[in-house]
Amino acid sequence: MNDALLIVSARLKSGVTFVFVLALLSAAAPSAKGQPQFDVYEVTPPQQNNRNPDVSGTAYVWESGPVGGAVIKMWREGDPDPVTISTASNNDSPRIDGGRVVWRFKNRNDFDIALWEGGQITALTDVDYVAEAFGDGGQQVVEFGQAAVDTVYVHSAGYVLDVNVYVVIPHQRVGDVRIWLEHRGTRVLLVDQVCGDTVDFQCTTLDDEGDSNFNDHCEPGMCRAYVPSNALSAFDGMTAGGDWTLTIEDMNDGNSGVFDSWSIEVLCQPTDRDDYTPNIGDGNVVWLSVERNGLVLFDGQTRRRVSAETPNYDEYPVVNDGLLAWESRLVNNAQIFMWDGDEVLQLTSGDYHSLRPATDGHAIVWYTSNAPPNETGIWRWTPENGAERIVQVGFQPSISGEVIGYVGTDGNDNEIFIYYRGNTYQVSDNDLTDYEPEIDGDRIVWHARHDSGTFQIFRAEIRGLGGDPVGACCIEYVCEITTEADCLARNGTFLGAETLCTGNPCPVGPADSWSTVQHDNRRSGRTDAVLPEKPELIWAILKGSGDPQLPPIVAPDGRIHVGVDRGVAQVGSEGELLWLDNLGNHPQTPPAVRADGQFFGPPGGLTKQDPDTHEQICNAEFATYVSPALGDDGHVYAVVRGEGNDPWTLRKMSPDCGQVWSYDGRGDRPVAPPAIAPDGGIVVRARDEVVKLSPDGLELWAYPTRGRDGGVVIGADGAVYFVS
Repeated sequence: MNDALLIVSARLKSGVTFVFVLALLSAAAPSAKGQPQFDVYEVTPPQQNNRNPDVSGTAYVWESGPVGGAVIKMWREGDPDPVTISTASNNDSPRIDGGRVVWRFKNRNDFDIALWEGGQITALTDVDYVAEAFGDGGQQVVEFGQAAVDTVYVHSAGYVLDVNVYVVIPHQRVGDVRIWLEHRGTRVLLVDQVCGDTVDFQCTTLDDEGDSNFNDHCEPGMCRAYVPSNALSAFDGMTAGGDWTLTIEDMNDGNSGVFDSWSIEVLCQPTDRDDYTPNIGDGNVVWLSVERNGLVLFDGQTRRRVSAETPNYDEYPVVNDGLLAWESRLVNNAQIFMWDGDEVLQLTSGDYHSLRPATDGHAIVWYTSNAPPNETGIWRWTPENGAERIVQVGFQPSISGEVIGYVGTDGNDNEIFIYYRGNTYQVSDNDLTDYEPEIDGDRIVWHARHDSGTFQIFRAEIRGLGGDPVGACCIEYVCEITTEADCLARNGTFLGAETLCTGNPCPVGPADSWSTVQHDNRRSGRTDAVLPEKPELIWAILKGSGDPQLPPIVAPDGRIHVGVDRGVAQVGSEGELLWLDNLGNHPQTPPAVRADGQFFGPPGGLTKQDPDTHEQICNAEFATYVSPALGDDGHVYAVVRGEGNDPWTLRKMSPDCGQVWSYDGRGDRPVAPPAIAPDGGIVVRARDEVVKLSPDGLELWAYPTRGRDGGVVIGADGAVYFVS
């Protein structure tokens, strides 16, 4: 149990400062239960150049070697060494799904896509392929003197090897009908008034290799593959891409029909055009094809173009369980599109970039760039909830069920994080620059860049995710992130899966400490502690002379920090002096104390100090003249006085004293500590205005005030109170 104390300090006539304890109360100790744990391992040594990894189960792939000369490596947990699965150099972008791997490789004059399965390599591109297009006749009337016409666009840079046409044209007498096909100035009469009084082209295929002739098989519906009146081979050798136009004419008066629909299949010989960014999932392979002017999906049998009819530049496709998502570069920005097996849908909009989607077959995640503060970060789309922002700062997401891996920052460099049920957890913690995380189940892999320019592969095993919901739990007025089962076992109140402790959603009560100025980060100055009707002195400690300089601060473990003349003291919960630092001058600000007892503040400016030895752990290399605010994620927000004509600044510091961002203020400096709102925003009161910043340091609003000293108080609902 921890002690929470209500403290009053006073100076007696003798000039001796006393600290009085007026009430001794109890609080539950914080718990680390429900937090996932990460076992991090090196996959490759640092001196090699390895990058762009992927994981499936316990198997990993990556490209190894210099750009322009890399091979594809694969390694399974338990194997002594990785194996090389590519047969040539100049490979990149490997992706793995089960026992199948795809990547891009240099093939003669262009880049193509390769598939590895069971030790065999197959080229998926640089092979003949079928380009399709589907036309809607729009129920145009087909009658004497009125032709029906429809044009489709075939996306291909290849050359025509063969053409087949399929038509649905209900007509009272097919012997009156002529059907023409035109492409690039060549016009071929495919059907020339055949089969007399026969009714309807209901399901008719026109194919030079068809098994039926019009003269031999005139039957209602004409549901056969017919050799056309004139050969479709007239188009052979032409460039396949472009407009193909079908025209239907009725040559005799008295009968009529309608143009329902049609389609065309063009067998193409490929040209030397590059392919990009392959991906694989659930038996499907997808890549960007310049040849096809869009994305191609290969299901093991058929290659199908799935981009919008008139695409821009589609890239970074991902596929899983029949769901396909990609990034499309529009005129001024990039947006996320999806295809669910039926139609192409645009998921995002706005005058900023939405980039690098990932999917597990149910949800789609991506990140935004150059977006306003309320739009930046990582987003998740599900059929149930649509699009919602889940992480405010991060990029390059990857998803596996409820777990999302991404790149974030700890204030010093890029690190790997995961998002799980409303909470974020840091996976890596090194002095390298981490990128490109990929996650599958409880395995996550990424590459890290060394200062030398080489890349190294790391992986982590995630423990403790379990099926039990994780969220905010109120245990005797203290908010903790824990599992629902652990919360209930400790007689706590579980606030729901994916809820956070931001803004302290638990009621403020007698178990609360007083670990910062005005009690909490909202500067509420409020406690529900019940004082006795007649306070009694529990203990008193005599220390120093002169006026008390700072209000006492009570850490969660009951230790008390109090400023005295030219020094700072720490007193135990039983009144024992633990240590005293003589600073030689008056301390300017009381400290702010973390849940683990480590604190930021004097002596020595903004320093992080050990609660037992009061030795410096790290130093932010500047002094702050008002108490800092400690975020729930461990970050520190401090106001720094400007030198000369320089403005005052509000700085966000990482838990190890590294600067994350700095905001330049206006006007006279603040004289009160910053406050943190329930939504994570930071509010600071300067002499002439109140400013609110996003957690990323972007100014959200500024409200002018009349020049007065004082700070702000933030209500539990986020309302901001100040005197003006």
